[in-house]
Amino acid sequence: MLGRNQQDFISVKDVPAWDFIVALANHFKKHNTIKAPENSDLIKSGCGKELSPYSEDWYFIRAASLGRKVFLRNRLGTGRLRHIYGHKKNNGYARSHHCRVAGGIIRHAL
Repeated sequence: MLGRNQQDFISVKDVPAWDFIVALANHFKKHNTIKAPENSDLIKSGCGKELSPYSEDWYFIRAASLGRKVFLRNRLGTGRLRHIYGHKKNNGYARSHHCRVAGGIIRHAL
């Protein structure tokens, strides 16, 4: 919590999510607190995706987002985080179904 007085305290909940995530990702990247895997440009984020993420900083953004999620809801495990970050899988003519994201990325970032 930051601030000078009792009225000035700011918590993670008071800051917009995207602004906090970008600032934390830049902090991770600048201070080398988290190292991205060597093959992070080839890793897909889940089984429902065809390509790896386009952004070069996607791993730091995911780690910052995971840090915020775990801070706000501290009883989250890897399985629940896989479900939260999951997405719809395109099955062609068949119906789309929810697909969980890769767990190795989450375990490495935590």
